[in-house]
Amino acid sequence: MIRVAKGYHLKYKQEDIPINGWAIESRVYAEDPYKSFGLPSVGRLSQYQEPLNLSNVRVDSGIQEGSDISIYYDPMISKVCDYWI
Repeated sequence: MIRVAKGYHLKYKQEDIPINGWAIESRVYAEDPYKSFGLPSVGRLSQYQEPLNLSNVRVDSGIQEGSDISIYYDPMISKVCDYWI
């Protein structure tokens, strides 16, 4: 059980935590905007290129160019995380 949910106080207050950067996460989905983004857009991924040599960008994906997109998995095919200090 999480102690805060049980009524315990956190060790730090918000004012004790300095802001020392920013982060943005973008998610790339294989969904069809013409179908209200409701279902995965199936097929073969014909083009895919991740950002190269950027030390402040992280890409989490399990795909590559030529991968097949199926209706049997989550349509999120990639996450791009960017942080700046």
